[in-house]
Amino acid sequence: MPAGPGGHGGSEDRGVPPSFRSGGQTQQGGRRGRRERSPLRRLRGSGRVVPFRRPRQPGSPGELAPRQSRLLVAALATALAVVLVFTTFVLRPQISAPSSYIVLPAAQFRLNQPQLVEFASYPHALPALGTGMYVVRLTSGWEAFANVPPDQVPSTAPSRCTLTWSAQISRFLNPCTGAAWRIDGTPAAPAGTRLADLSAFAVAEQGAFIDVTVGQLMP
Repeated sequence: MPAGPGGHGGSEDRGVPPSFRSGGQTQQGGRRGRRERSPLRRLRGSGRVVPFRRPRQPGSPGELAPRQSRLLVAALATALAVVLVFTTFVLRPQISAPSSYIVLPAAQFRLNQPQLVEFASYPHALPALGTGMYVVRLTSGWEAFANVPPDQVPSTAPSRCTLTWSAQISRFLNPCTGAAWRIDGTPAAPAGTRLADLSAFAVAEQGAFIDVTVGQLMP
């Protein structure tokens, strides 16, 4: 008798159940051994987006609550307003146009107390004379004198022979010549001594500020 598919006789094949001859044992075993796909794998296979990071909860670090956001916006708006006020009312004395003017707050000067203003603090200005000026507030008005004495010796070092104010004797002094001037710029010299007045700039009071014309001297 010819051998069966398994290499045995046909009688042996006839004793084997049909399911075994048709490979049913392998298929059944395959069904029993197949793993059930996890929900995550099924979700991936469906084409849907799989989140890999857990979404942040409200109030978590790095995320501002709506109330905190509103407070932050209000704080930034307040800071901007402070900067605008500072620029307008505090830095305004350093801004003038044209460049022959210097604007100063009047409140910083006291009565009968001359105060030196250095031109280096106002790089936009082009003074006609000197490296600074003495601003004087008098009961009769304002004065601004260049810090170069009218009797300046040309050969003398300018850094030494600049005008100084002596509060002890209430006089402007030239340390190189000893010449003196009163607080209003007139010479304090013996009779018969020829001494010019201090070189002055025009001053105009504009509300809370004074405008000093440093581009030219008064005649």
